[in-house]
Amino acid sequence: MDMQKVGAFLAELRKERNLTQDELGEQIGVTNKTVSRWENGNYLPPAEMLQILSELYGVSINELLAGGRLDEKHYKERAEEYIVTDLMKKRNEAIKRLTVSCIVAAITILAGLSIVLLSALLSAPVWLKIGCKRF
Repeated sequence: MDMQKVGAFLAELRKERNLTQDELGEQIGVTNKTVSRWENGNYLPPAEMLQILSELYGVSINELLAGGRLDEKHYKERAEEYIVTDLMKKRNEAIKRLTVSCIVAAITILAGLSIVLLSALLSAPVWLKIGCKRF
């Protein structure tokens, strides 16, 4: 997905309706700065805003994400592309979450073992503590 192309298309659609960024922002409940970020290709509107913009401009969400109007053939191709991209993104996020969870679990286990060993050492008989110092 070309964010610059999407942004340019959003700006084109807004201008076709003779709206300023301020006016559009007021209509959909965001600031003109947010509209500007979308149109500059710095940010992609969130899903709920894509739906609102789609209805407001009379284009499909696929067309918004493609950055232009699509014929039926290209519409289906883009829909598949966006679904695959979204699934891959979700898969990668799940892998990251699982990795972080495993690391946190390992650190927790090591911390627990350290506490148990330290408390065992501190509560050991004096002769064992002295014997440990010799080694």
